[in-house]
Amino acid sequence: MYQASYRPKRRPLSARRQALAISLALLLGFVLPSSNLFQHPSMPVALASPLVPGAASTVFINEIHYDNDGTDAGEFIEIAGPAGTNLSGWAIELYNGSGGARYDVDALSGTIPNQQGGYGTVSISYPSNGVQNGSPDGIALVNGSTVVQFLSYEGTFTATSSTANGLTSTDIGVVETDASGTNPSDTPVGFSLQLQGSGTTYGDFTWSPTPIDDTPNAVNTNQTFGAAPTPTPTPEPTPAPTPTPTPTPTPLPTNVIINEADADTTGNPDTAEFVELYDGGVGNTSLTGLVVVFYNGNGDVSYRAIDLDGFTTNAAGYFTLGNSGVAGVDVTFPNDGLQNGQDAVAFYAGDAASFPNGTAVTTANLIDAVVYDTDDADDPGLLILLNPGEPQVNENAGGQGTTNSIGRCPNGSGGARNTSTYTTQTPTPDGANNCAPPPMPPVARTIPEIQGNAGASPFVGTNVITTGVVTLLKSNGFFLQTPDAEADADPATSQGIFVFTASAPAVAVGDAVTVTGGVEEFFNLTQVRAQAGGVTVNSSGNALPTPITFTATLPDPNGAPDQLERFEAMRVRADALVSVAPTDQFGETYTVVAGVPRPFREPGIDVSDPLPPGTPCCVPRFDENPEKILIDSEGRLGSAIINVTTGVTFSNVSGPLDFTFSNYKIVPEATPGVTANASASPIPVPETGEFTIASTNLENFFINGADFSTKVSKASLGIRNVMRTPDIIGVQEVGDIQTLTALAERINNDAVAANQPNPAYQAFLLEGSEDFPGDDIDVGFLVKTARVGVVSITQFGKGVTFTDPTEGDQDTLFERPPLVLRATVQRPDAGPAFPVTVMVNHPQSLIDIDDPVRGPRQREKRRLQSEFTANLAQSLQSENLVLVGDLNAFQFNDGYVDVIGTIRGVPTPADQVVLASPDLVNPDLTDLVETLPAAGRYSFVFVGNAQVLDHVLVDQEMIGRVSRFAYARNNADFPETLFANDAARSERYSDHDMPVAYFTFPTPPAPDIDPAGSTIVSESCPPSNGAIDPGERVTVNLALLNNGNAASSNLVATLQASANVVAPTAPQSYGALAPGNMAARPFTFTADGSPGQTITLTLQLQDGATSLGTATFSVVLGNNTSCATPRLVVMSTLSRSNGSTVQATYTIQNTGTVTATNVMLTVAQLGATNGTPLPQSLGNLAPGATSAPMTVNFTNSTPGTATLLRLNGKYVDGSFNSTKRATIL
Repeated sequence: MYQASYRPKRRPLSARRQALAISLALLLGFVLPSSNLFQHPSMPVALASPLVPGAASTVFINEIHYDNDGTDAGEFIEIAGPAGTNLSGWAIELYNGSGGARYDVDALSGTIPNQQGGYGTVSISYPSNGVQNGSPDGIALVNGSTVVQFLSYEGTFTATSSTANGLTSTDIGVVETDASGTNPSDTPVGFSLQLQGSGTTYGDFTWSPTPIDDTPNAVNTNQTFGAAPTPTPTPEPTPAPTPTPTPTPTPLPTNVIINEADADTTGNPDTAEFVELYDGGVGNTSLTGLVVVFYNGNGDVSYRAIDLDGFTTNAAGYFTLGNSGVAGVDVTFPNDGLQNGQDAVAFYAGDAASFPNGTAVTTANLIDAVVYDTDDADDPGLLILLNPGEPQVNENAGGQGTTNSIGRCPNGSGGARNTSTYTTQTPTPDGANNCAPPPMPPVARTIPEIQGNAGASPFVGTNVITTGVVTLLKSNGFFLQTPDAEADADPATSQGIFVFTASAPAVAVGDAVTVTGGVEEFFNLTQVRAQAGGVTVNSSGNALPTPITFTATLPDPNGAPDQLERFEAMRVRADALVSVAPTDQFGETYTVVAGVPRPFREPGIDVSDPLPPGTPCCVPRFDENPEKILIDSEGRLGSAIINVTTGVTFSNVSGPLDFTFSNYKIVPEATPGVTANASASPIPVPETGEFTIASTNLENFFINGADFSTKVSKASLGIRNVMRTPDIIGVQEVGDIQTLTALAERINNDAVAANQPNPAYQAFLLEGSEDFPGDDIDVGFLVKTARVGVVSITQFGKGVTFTDPTEGDQDTLFERPPLVLRATVQRPDAGPAFPVTVMVNHPQSLIDIDDPVRGPRQREKRRLQSEFTANLAQSLQSENLVLVGDLNAFQFNDGYVDVIGTIRGVPTPADQVVLASPDLVNPDLTDLVETLPAAGRYSFVFVGNAQVLDHVLVDQEMIGRVSRFAYARNNADFPETLFANDAARSERYSDHDMPVAYFTFPTPPAPDIDPAGSTIVSESCPPSNGAIDPGERVTVNLALLNNGNAASSNLVATLQASANVVAPTAPQSYGALAPGNMAARPFTFTADGSPGQTITLTLQLQDGATSLGTATFSVVLGNNTSCATPRLVVMSTLSRSNGSTVQATYTIQNTGTVTATNVMLTVAQLGATNGTPLPQSLGNLAPGATSAPMTVNFTNSTPGTATLLRLNGKYVDGSFNSTKRATIL
């Protein structure tokens, strides 16, 4: 997922813009805690250095120990202050002088004790090396969100985060050295830096020049609390008293007002905020006795107060409070110090002490105020600061909030507590406002004339009068279109326009109206902002203009992104549109005309984006898939959101063509028909001989999240039922090991409850390099310990830094360093476990990669991360490497940095990418997404484009083991608003689909069975001559030798019948034959052939379920030809057919080499009883043949009697007989 590496300024938004902010944050990867999205945060209230109480503070930092000889020990920070001071809400914050970020915060509690003269001390202890050693580092003492002191040692610096953001520290001027004061870092253990002297405020004391014996939680050495000592005066003669004149108080100014303010500026953080006061041009007006107060619209309470004592306006009458970089600033406050709205700035007679943070809005002693916002609803609690009926001012009016300020026009006009003259304008701090000239009288223009034939209207800033027919109402305006009969002939000019009315318009569809107002480009949508009373209905019930029909070639998939500009605000229609992304929280769904292929991200930089300076010649450009069309299902006044998955067909869609955030969208005039939504699509069940390795981005998965119960339930369903419980899962965006362990336990328990095999998942995670463990996202593993053995878990790259090309300082390379698992996977058979090495990675996102300011840093970071990962992969190539994760990169070159190409070992040539990389991997890795059909190559959907961010890469050893690859379709195609809160369904537990790779095990070592000779055991044809004669039935021992490197488990050999091997006996078991061992088993058969002929004996070999082929033995037939005769063998069984009859069933086999002719059974006796019927003819029996079963019946037989069964008979030139002992049944 896209993840920001910095924390954006928190801005309260209107309901719809809140939703947009959330959407963009989730799509782009910002980690935004939910509490920050729908309310104002508690903004830092640290003031610029001149406004920190500093030396005058009565609660102050009193003693410090941060460094000593050897391992730091006994580190602490002590504060001092009046006894009884309640320290609830106070804290000590520690700041890193390298970069200015806060690295620790510790809350104070209780009250300050009375240790001496009504004052006392409280200290906080730190673990070894808990306080950084300087050069420089700093300490802030804060009360709530107010910085009381910001001290540093071994230098000064400016804080860049948290409460002291924007403040420059005050160096205490001493360092921890040895007693000589010359050797830094040689301070003895148990020494500290201490304030010494007498007094009651910080400024009354001085720091000890060298470290001395520490006194934590006690008054310092040579320190006395109470009044500072006063020198004894020399007695003087007492003069006669002179009457003291009563001073005349300086009158408070009545001519000073707030004239201009800028709360929302470009960049992050905001560094150009200001509030300008103006005395009407009098100049040099004293501001003593006045205070400026900032109010937070969340709760309508103060969050900053700035005293103006001792200040005056300049000669031109202006006075400016703002960030340090603001031109002409007189008093500074930190960057991001002025909230964006709904908020207020007020100007009082009084002082800052009367407005501690959290003070409710008041009009007592109020001089002037302005209440402002950035596209937010009015705040009644703040509007009491204004005169009745005065408006809240929108800094984003016109859509240029970050580049405009709000100010009075004409300059200084309107009067105190009146805001009706405020307009948006180019900021002019400390000078006259940049007011536009008075508006010109409106001019009559047709809609096509207003639209023009280019991207923007030629009449922006002009008041116009125009007419048309109302085609659709929105909550803040309506669409107006020229009737068909009045349309112009220019195909490049639109016949429609949007009329902005701010609230629900008082018109109806079909009304012919006249509109008067100013022409604007609102986020590149041409609109007329109707004046008050500027809409007149001329007639009603008029026919609507004929819509433009969209087809498979309109919009043209090969056209420009702005090809539909000529239809902006006009009625359009389509018979069928198919969703190519899930509906977002605004009710907007990306679609294409039915029959147009789904749009996929393609290589290169967006064609609408400017190329970075120095871009080489041949960087590819992505056309942005102009075939996409949004459907805004809730855009029409009174309509409701239609939530759909990808692949749903909207039928009969018609309405005006709107434009927002670089997308053209149809606002349906009526609710369109839709087909059914999709459900999750599980991957195939792995085969017995396969194991699986997978990846899943869990999307901001925190155990302390309000929705964790739902998310963990959904993730368990998705991993078990859609991913099919992979053997190893690399996970991303999980809060900590506690969170991942909770997920593992939930999956295991749910599996048992659902009668599924318990995977026995175990969680593995090592904290990354983020600033706030547990509040930042990490990578880890879920390992199915029921099958997988963990050898080791190793983190690579933590602590590695790189040089930020924009600022030159050292930054962390990996917030989430790569994590490598070495493991073994148990085979389903008895073979050895298979070793694998799996790397999970979640590198820097694509956020700001195209930004003109932050872009060079982001690109350099992504390049270095990919090269580090490539080198790491190269070092693991011999370990059956599988690399998984949300790699925040496409499978191809994005034009800025080719992340995947670099990791694979196939980097893009230097003339085709902004930052090229060398080839670091050999042999190359394979990205398994390339093995899928084109339609399946996606794991994420962004602005309607299907794209791959989640990858599985394998080395050369593992590519031969890959049996298949699939994405579990559970998240990317499903709308969050429809599925995310349903704990009973797996869909949308994240915004990424889950890649799963299937692997086969290597063929296990097998026995290698070879023939090892034959020995005659017995001969049937006399005289015995030690040879196997033609026609002779013999028994032969056949020996087998295991020449392999694995034992057989149950080796069975079967002698195969052939022309030379007649009527062989049953298979023989050789059992477990160890490597190098030999065994022999007897086989009986009748040999056939000519004297002296070499015949082959073939054993078919089977070891359990595995065929081991054959073993063959060669024997030479003897010269005795008298053995070639029929050899009839009788096989029989007894059964009782009824109460008095016993039945003998028999077959006769010819085991000889000559056909037995006219075979006949002539004698059948069971004891003394003769059988019937007799005789029985069996016909001719060829060599090796067996007769069909025949039966003989015997009567008057006594059950249980043991007797003999005789079956005798004859054939031409011979006879046969069989006698066997049997028990009568």
